[in-house]
Amino acid sequence: MGYALFRCTQEAFRFLGPMVNPIRRFGLFLYWLIFAVYAASVPNQEEAGHQWGSVFIVWIALALAVFQLHRIIDPMNYSASSPRFGKAFGFSLLLFPIFFVMFEARGLPSVMDVPMTFAIVTATLTLICAAAETLVMEMRKR
Repeated sequence: MGYALFRCTQEAFRFLGPMVNPIRRFGLFLYWLIFAVYAASVPNQEEAGHQWGSVFIVWIALALAVFQLHRIIDPMNYSASSPRFGKAFGFSLLLFPIFFVMFEARGLPSVMDVPMTFAIVTATLTLICAAAETLVMEMRKR
């Protein structure tokens, strides 16, 4: 069963070969863009309209977090390395107190759900990627 899963994954990457480089190049930007659109679509509970200043602050905070994730994971020079995902997981856990302090201190608790959702999704995805990579490395050893 495990070998069949490994073989299927190997064939999928061979099929997706030409698409892997653009995914590595623009994947984290698209990840940021998803949360940027989500931040713009979440209404501010304090006022009927958007507070665009707080949305821009969220965009900048998420952009800085994605930039740091890009530096940790380094997708263009990627080689199988679980410690990179471990560091990214640790960084995503560190985002919780950073975002909490940053948005509480600025008095923007109404937009805090977007960065917290970003931190939760990032922690979950990095943990899943680390587990999948470990599984693939174990399958290659056989």
